[in-house]
Amino acid sequence: MKENFYLTIESMHLADRGGSYNALALNEDLLKKREIVMIDIYDDSDLKKSDITPETDPRIFQSKKTGRGKLTADWSKKSQQVMCCYKVVQIQFKMFGLQGLVERMCQKQYPRIFSKFNREAFCWIDKWYDMSMDDIRKMEHETALLLAKRIKDPEQRGIVCDVGDRNADSIRSDMSIG
Repeated sequence: MKENFYLTIESMHLADRGGSYNALALNEDLLKKREIVMIDIYDDSDLKKSDITPETDPRIFQSKKTGRGKLTADWSKKSQQVMCCYKVVQIQFKMFGLQGLVERMCQKQYPRIFSKFNREAFCWIDKWYDMSMDDIRKMEHETALLLAKRIKDPEQRGIVCDVGDRNADSIRSDMSIG
């Protein structure tokens, strides 16, 4: 199965408002296939209610260290310091009868995952803003140890693919497309 499945995520962070046409230097074939999905951390429409907490809501949060925050609907047009994270997600799942269904289901999850992560990163700015490279490396090491421990723990954590958004008829229809 491993040669029939891959998922890659490439990222480029630029100090712009999302106007770079080809930030990840995609070839012409990939440019023709790409779908551009804008994710605004103010907008919570891609999130589940359980994803939204007062501690990770940029509409409520204000940084004590930088003064950034409480975001308003037009923050991305008015803020002086902005960054756009360009991402390319590529998924291939070669299994007859399931390929299209699995690939679409995976692609559907990314706006939620990226929105949740970037909202959290913004709201946790006071935790990381003053970190040195040594501090970052120490945190990465501690995180790697914690992750290795949690991988062995059967308790479910994180974001779970929400297939419940789709009805059974839709799934059966997708499966027959192949």
